[in-house]
Amino acid sequence: MPKIPILFRYIFRETAAPFFASLVIVVAIIGLGQLLKIMDLVISLNIGAADLVRVCAYIVPKILLFALPMAASLAAIIAFSRLSGDNEILVLKSCGVGFLPLLFPVVVFAGLTAAATVWTTVKLAPAATVNMKRLFIRLAKHRIAAGIRPGVFVDAIRDVVIHVDRADPGTGRLTGVYLTDLRDPAAPLAISAETGELVPDIDRMRVTLRLGRGTALRLGADRGEAVSFEEYDLTVPVEPPRVIGKTSVHVVDERGFSITELAAGIKRHGPDSPRGRELASELHQRFALPLGCFILTLAGVALGMSPGPGRKPPGLGAGLVLFMLYYVLLSSGKSAAETGGMPVAAAIWGPDAALAAVTAILLYQMARDRHLPTPGEILAMLPFRSGKKP
Repeated sequence: MPKIPILFRYIFRETAAPFFASLVIVVAIIGLGQLLKIMDLVISLNIGAADLVRVCAYIVPKILLFALPMAASLAAIIAFSRLSGDNEILVLKSCGVGFLPLLFPVVVFAGLTAAATVWTTVKLAPAATVNMKRLFIRLAKHRIAAGIRPGVFVDAIRDVVIHVDRADPGTGRLTGVYLTDLRDPAAPLAISAETGELVPDIDRMRVTLRLGRGTALRLGADRGEAVSFEEYDLTVPVEPPRVIGKTSVHVVDERGFSITELAAGIKRHGPDSPRGRELASELHQRFALPLGCFILTLAGVALGMSPGPGRKPPGLGAGLVLFMLYYVLLSSGKSAAETGGMPVAAAIWGPDAALAAVTAILLYQMARDRHLPTPGEILAMLPFRSGKKP
């Protein structure tokens, strides 16, 4: 096995250390904000400590889509700012070390973070989205079951009054069920059944009250209708109605789809249909984002390096501006693709192309020991600042 050069190990280690520190800080800050958004749902479902840990774990993958590129870019800036500030870059160059040997460890590091982002976008985040909503469906089932007390008329289900003779706390099986369904005021429904059971329908993201051997009486404006049944399923709304992000807890949107499901959906709806554009935008973004992570990490090298003695590198401020600008362009491109304002591929991959061009210019300037003009130098070159006429 070939020995890894000392310079490679040194720069890689200098980049990895601030990366993990930045990743923890970014995930903690954004995660707290995300948790506060769903805190009302956590409280309403009476989530315990163990399930709260699961909720936090399911939130993390979505945060990583934002945190991984940001932490990688910040790590490169911090590492090369320190190397430049301690004149280590200057010493290495005076010893004949070129720009490419300094850049190569960061290229490998950027490739690893991009691979981690691919895994997060393709596997981890969709699975976490689905599992979080499944968890809330199970918790909603337990909450409804806890509200049903034997011998008492209760409204544990919205617009449904229910009475049971007995309830088995171990199996959750109900005996002697009487309920009135008032969700349709024009045709109220009265049901009596020998048995009942709350069943979380995970595939359809809902809770079902399954009744056995009974009679259903529907009262209309003119006449009533009685029907005997062996099995009757009553769909129970998740109470209280809540959303995670922009979707209901009982709906899985394209963010929870796998790559295969996205491709099948595009084929079924058609790439030019509104739904097809939404699915195609999600599919393209899952691969465009890791490439953006790779490019942002390389851009951090140029933003952290000093172009020469006495010159300060652009630093963290410029890196954060570049990072936010990239995400604004990516979000705007996705919106334009979904509405049909731009072709999907151009809208999603355009920000990566623009970022790659800017990064190439920055790295070229650093390789030639040149520097980009500072904001003050740009202002000094303007006609109204220099006293020249346009």
